[in-house]
Amino acid sequence: PRLLGRALLAGLSLGLAAALADSASGSALRAAVRGLREVPPQLVFGLKPAASVMALLLPLLAALPWPGPRSGPRSGPWPRAMRSLLLLAGTALLLLAPGDTAKLAALAGLVVALLALWLPAGGRQVMGWLLGAGMAGVLLATPPLLGLLLREVPPVVERLPPSAIHRLVIWQFGLERAAEKPLAGWGMEAARALPGGEDQPERARLEALGLRSPALFGWFTAMRSTLMPLHPHNGPLQIRLELGLVGSALAALALLLLAGRAAGGEGVPPAAALGAMASGFVTFLASFGAWQPWWLCSLALALALARGLAGGGSSAAGARAGEQP
Repeated sequence: PRLLGRALLAGLSLGLAAALADSASGSALRAAVRGLREVPPQLVFGLKPAASVMALLLPLLAALPWPGPRSGPRSGPWPRAMRSLLLLAGTALLLLAPGDTAKLAALAGLVVALLALWLPAGGRQVMGWLLGAGMAGVLLATPPLLGLLLREVPPVVERLPPSAIHRLVIWQFGLERAAEKPLAGWGMEAARALPGGEDQPERARLEALGLRSPALFGWFTAMRSTLMPLHPHNGPLQIRLELGLVGSALAALALLLLAGRAAGGEGVPPAAALGAMASGFVTFLASFGAWQPWWLCSLALALALARGLAGGGSSAAGARAGEQP
């Protein structure tokens, strides 16, 4: 666990430093490692997935083992105050990097990890179940809330950036297709192959959202925007669309049980695991596809690291990592 903790701290430190250097240099660092003489404008977007992964891993610093001798007064986790400072410092640095979703994910992970780190065991258990219930509720409520948003947005829609308007179009189309197969959905990964998904938004659809500006109509034409570019950019809607109400209910139950077990220190340090869950859930809400392999592997890596930091995955070690001051 101590060696793993050192590697995690070193990796996050190097990753944050590289991300900030790349952002400050206009993506020059990532252009250089790709052998590009000129920096293409779209290269800046490639830093956002890296920021999301770092936001996912940052809460694991709440379980850093003390880098001292194997026994003695300094064995066990770092003092809570020091771990809290590391969490705050890492999050502050990540807030300087690109990616709004990654920043929100980092803040969510920070708040949950700090609460779990300083609460007593009983309070942490209650917080874990509340977090699980909250995530489950958001997952179930998001699709109908998106429908309500689409009905209320027309008066102000033209004040939004064109990319945000396109996101509304995607959600509108996704909700329409989800309503056609409400119980079991269209099937896993079906979002990328829905009937009509590759069509461009028709003028009537855009006008129904409140668009009147010729410039905005021209933007959709020039960008060749489609109704469903691979996934709906909203995890709860993708679950509802592809797996239906049955899948949404099972996913909500899974979130509730995972958070409850994590709060109890069953194989993982509670503060680290709950913080990573909160961060990952924010990313799931607003960013990547639910089944993108690199993102699923990142989640699995975070879980493996959490179990390793707990001392081989024992429940007792996980509980100690969350409680010891």
